[in-house]
Amino acid sequence: MKKIAFGILVFAAFAMLAVPAGAQEVYFVPQHSSADYCNTTDVEIWVNATGLKSGQINLTYDPTCANVTNYVKNATNFPSNLWTHHYGSEWITFMTSEPSLSGNYEIGTLTIHCVNAEDCTTPLEFNMDDPDAYCALFDSYAGEISSVTWKDGTFTCGAPTTLDLFDTETGTYPSISGTHTGTITPDSDITVNNLYTYPCTGTGGHTEYVHIYGTGIDESASWTGYSGDWHNISFSEITLEAGKIYNYEIRTGSYPQIIHATSKSVTGGTINCTSFVDANGKTYNDWIPGIRLYKK
Repeated sequence: MKKIAFGILVFAAFAMLAVPAGAQEVYFVPQHSSADYCNTTDVEIWVNATGLKSGQINLTYDPTCANVTNYVKNATNFPSNLWTHHYGSEWITFMTSEPSLSGNYEIGTLTIHCVNAEDCTTPLEFNMDDPDAYCALFDSYAGEISSVTWKDGTFTCGAPTTLDLFDTETGTYPSISGTHTGTITPDSDITVNNLYTYPCTGTGGHTEYVHIYGTGIDESASWTGYSGDWHNISFSEITLEAGKIYNYEIRTGSYPQIIHATSKSVTGGTINCTSFVDANGKTYNDWIPGIRLYKK
């Protein structure tokens, strides 16, 4: 059975009342967006329809190129407006409190994060192929509005424009939360003010606390919760000098990606593991968190 927004069930007779073809479309503003590596951009979703009561959106994209980190609903026109994030897809349902709406309305705004250090472009596709969770608009009788044009977009992720980057790149399972300690040695001077944590697929892997210290540096920051761009922690700008050794303490939550090694040469230098104490109190010396230090 096809999914109807908010689980509304109707009699078959109401299906005859579906709004006929017209200027019915859903689209992005801008339709084609972009951001540099480790940066974000906002993309709005708009609907132009007649007799609109509710809708559902299954948005898909390449998660190796982009990630949606936030969604802000248009609560004025669609107070019932829900968002569920999945790896490579977003599920959005929305409904007006009015009997129906006719005209052009913003549904909500996505924040899209560029996650690939190499140039890439991903389609932003309105998925019509899933029989249980496809894109659709509905009238006030819960009849599906016919002849809707769903205008796909694109997101282009640009290569980094700065050398201020220390990136372990992705890791693997097994993973668990805990406290990582070790050292970072940059191979060139880098100025950074953000730490990004690579999450394991389908998890909320993140860093809850970071402390970078030594050689004249002493900077720390804490996570602010699952809101906004929650994979990142921001701190005061610091410069890590080439060849100097800096200590780190990183406390993680959920399931971050892990590099299972005592030491690794990475983009921007070398990272070592001194110890990792997991959430159960077990200690390892070869668990490095998958992180990226960069200037935002």
